[in-house]
Parts: sequence; structure tokens; C-alpha cells
Amino acid sequence: MALFQNHPETALPSGRDLATFPSKESAEEAINYLHSKDFPVAQLLVQERGLTRINQVVGVVTWPKALLAGFTRGLMMGIFLALLFVLWKPAWAVFAPLIIGAFAIFRAIERLVAWAIRSSSSGYPIAFSSSLTAEKHVLMVREDYYTARRLLLDNPRFQAAVVEQDAPSSVTAGPTEFGSGADEQPRYGVRLSPDARRQLRSQQEQLKDQVPAAAMPTCAEPSPKTLESKQKNITGREENEEVPKETSLGSDQNDAR
Repeated sequence: MALFQNHPETALPSGRDLATFPSKESAEEAINYLHSKDFPVAQLLVQERGLTRINQVVGVVTWPKALLAGFTRGLMMGIFLALLFVLWKPAWAVFAPLIIGAFAIFRAIERLVAWAIRSSSSGYPIAFSSSLTAEKHVLMVREDYYTARRLLLDNPRFQAAVVEQDAPSSVTAGPTEFGSGADEQPRYGVRLSPDARRQLRSQQEQLKDQVPAAAMPTCAEPSPKTLESKQKNITGREENEEVPKETSLGSDQNDAR
């Protein structure tokens, strides 16, 4: 059984998005919470998305700074090589200080030459401190997705970070009945574009608002013809009512005679 692999696995780990966090610390809190619930954390992985490199300006590099930086690095390298040389040949330990000094002077001269090449009449070289920042940290899971999702949803701290599930897409093996597929010709009616559908919905809403206003009864002013006809009817009724009164008076006089 081989303890070490000669060819390490280069395939990117795959998983399903479980939750999104703004920082690595918040993602670690979610992992610790899942670990406390006996979830196998070996199935989890954190993917940094939206990486951005930030170069912070440290200062201006002058020739004394360049000389000192080269001398320091050469000194550290010389001490390391001198220790290896002494372990290999203990009798030659007297040459260790010479090796250390040679490496320090060589690195200092090298840095000074590099500074002279980079410097120009416009100014000195600028020293930067680089760092990578991620826009978001996505917690992914290889297996037991629904178990991990349920555990995170049970905790109010991680409910907002859980990624919403995609709506299931309806997959059909053949042509649809009404030609409603994306690559099919509609069999009945006309397929509208998204803009046309929105315009049609707005027109329908406007019609719905206009229909109740038109259905309300309106008090129309009577026309002159209707007023005249009403007056004639009223006068006719009054004349018809006076005739019985005269006949009744005549009958009373006849009885008196």
C-alpha cells in the first residue's frame, strides 16, 4: 500500500452550493455549527469567488533601504548555507563567517543594482504590500445536501446565508402538445416575447380599471321633450279628475229638485 501518491489529484472538487458568507470567519462558524451537530465536515468545502488583488502602498524605496533589504536577506541565506556546510564538513567551520559575509554582500549589491535599474528621473520605485480579497465565500457540500441545509435553517444566524433552491425544470422527452417548448413553433395562437407579454398585462390592467368606472350608473339630465311629455301627462290627469266632481254636483242638484 502506497503512502504517498506520485501524481496528486488535480481535478477541482465539486459540490453543491449550500450557503454564502461575506467572510471566511463566518463560513468557519457555520462549519463549526455543523460539526457540533455531528455532520461530517469532510464533505464540506469553501470556495472563494470574486477574488480581487489589493496592492497597499508601503512607501518609497530609496537606495539605503534597498541596500539594507539586500544585506538582510543575504545574511539569512548565508547563515543557512553555512550551517549546512558545517554539518557536511565540520573541519571547515572556520570558513562559515566568510560564507555568511559573501552572501550578505552579494545580495546587497544585487538589490542596489536592481534599484538603480528600476529608478528613473520621475521618482523612486514604490513598495507595495499585496493581498487577495474575496467578494464572497461559498460553503459547498458534496453529499447529504438536504441534511446540511436543514441544520443551517434550524439556526436563525445562518438562515439568511442559505442559498435558495432552484425551481425544478420540467423536462419533456418529445414535442409538447401545444408547441410550448423553447425551440418549437406554437400550434395555437402566437407566442409573445417577454416585452410584448408585459405590455399586454399593462393593457389588461388598464382595462380592468376602466370597466368599474364605466359600470357606475350616471344621472343624466332630462331632455326638454321628456319634460314636455311629463307636463302633458300631469295636466291630462288633472282634467280627468275634475270631470267626476262636476257630475257629482249635478246629481246632487237633481235630487234636491
